[in-house]
Amino acid sequence: MQDPAEFKEKGPCARILGEVVGVVRVKVRPINVNGVGLSKSERELGAWVHGDLRVSEVREDAFGRVLLTARVMDLINTPETALLELHDVVLLSVRGKEMRMRGFEVKSRQQAQYAQAWDVEVE
Repeated sequence: MQDPAEFKEKGPCARILGEVVGVVRVKVRPINVNGVGLSKSERELGAWVHGDLRVSEVREDAFGRVLLTARVMDLINTPETALLELHDVVLLSVRGKEMRMRGFEVKSRQQAQYAQAWDVEVE
């Protein structure tokens, strides 16, 4: 298998760990803060995070295994930076250009993993 660093983005797809995955421009709003759910009014006050949504299987040392990970990638800066990450991701619902995803976020400074969900809108 080729080194993942050798893969380069081509058009609307990228290669990560040998798998072709879609890249979609989205805006994302997290539903929880440190594992605690926000009310709908609190969520609506929060800012959207804009970027490219990438979902792929990756080896995550924090979990000690390969798992499905969603990342919202920065649209402006290079090298690419993940603005948000959701590990062990599950797609809960899709309606038109809106979806909801659930998984875990890792807070390395706190050495903690929290349940998280995202509201996602395709731009």
